[in-house]
Amino acid sequence: MVNINWKPSTKELRKFGLVTMFGFVCISLLCIGFKGFGSIGFYFAIAGAILGATTAVLPKLMKWFYILWMGIAFVLGNIVSRIIMAVIFYIVCTIISLLMRLTRRDRLMLKKQEADTYWKKCVAIKNDKELYERLF
Repeated sequence: MVNINWKPSTKELRKFGLVTMFGFVCISLLCIGFKGFGSIGFYFAIAGAILGATTAVLPKLMKWFYILWMGIAFVLGNIVSRIIMAVIFYIVCTIISLLMRLTRRDRLMLKKQEADTYWKKCVAIKNDKELYERLF
């Protein structure tokens, strides 16, 4: 489980402010690089500059932005991770199921078979104490 530091120190707030400032500036450069997103990139650059100035002058003001940002990140992380895990699970299970059906493999022996008995013969194992010492 991910733990969020709800009482960050001044050093952590400065580090967070510098990272977010750098992130906003990178997003603004990407937006300005693509045609048609120049105005949005300008707003990201302004937001990055405001965050950088706030971090340099009064890092304690970054606490509320830090708490808001980490709260949103925590919620989105929980939602997205569950979606990704569900998609991976269903893709893997679907592929395995299709391969089993294509090869007509019935590992659970669910199909009815014409037989006198459904019991399977078991191989007798000698009762030796050494077999129980290293089971792996």
